[in-house]
Amino acid sequence: MTPALQMTFSAQYIIHPLLNDANDTFVLGGRFQLSF
Repeated sequence: MTPALQMTFSAQYIIHPLLNDANDTFVLGGRFQLSF
């Protein structure tokens, strides 16, 4: 993935800390995948 996309995932997690469980899991999953 591109650095810009990685920043987007990170920004989503930082800017939207009050997401519902499903969305929070999606964002965490995205960050987990980007780490590999």
